[in-house]
Amino acid sequence: MMKISEINYSVIFDALKAYYEVEEDDSVWEIFNQADDQIEEIANALKVLGE
Repeated sequence: MMKISEINYSVIFDALKAYYEVEEDDSVWEIFNQADDQIEEIANALKVLGE
């Protein structure tokens, strides 16, 4: 399990990329910017990363 101190921008971005199942970096931001609750999106992505 990842420690809170190990979570940074890069980890969050990689988690979102895996969560959205996209290859292009720009796609991550397009999807993320359309989300109703961006904090929830990050939380869900980190959960997936931790599995």
